[in-house]
Amino acid sequence: MFSRRDAQGTVPSPYFDGGHLNATGSPSLAQTQAMNASMIGAATENRIAKLTLVCEAMWELMVDAGWTEEHLRAKLAQLDRSDGRADHKRERALSTCRCGAKVLAAQRICQFCGADAAVVDSKVFDTLT
Repeated sequence: MFSRRDAQGTVPSPYFDGGHLNATGSPSLAQTQAMNASMIGAATENRIAKLTLVCEAMWELMVDAGWTEEHLRAKLAQLDRSDGRADHKRERALSTCRCGAKVLAAQRICQFCGADAAVVDSKVFDTLT
């Protein structure tokens, strides 16, 4: 069914919408990179959706407990400045492993002892994936 080859010797791919397989039957580098970018984008969207849900749940709990938007804005400003810059983001560069080593927050395994670094010093926002 997909045996026709074009001028470059590639076969139209049954797996990629309008894409081509190279002569060895593998997707091209550009197609592979596009698929990887798409998967990363989907994972990012899932993480944002989970974080949004957590934020909404926390805000509802806070409102039920008597917190106001003024309280929230003051806390946001405090957290924003906690990394030394008021730039509407909070950089969390390091966490501490069980062995006492400093580990990049995004790293799942301690490079020194091999422990699951995500469990140590973690908070709900750090562990959502």
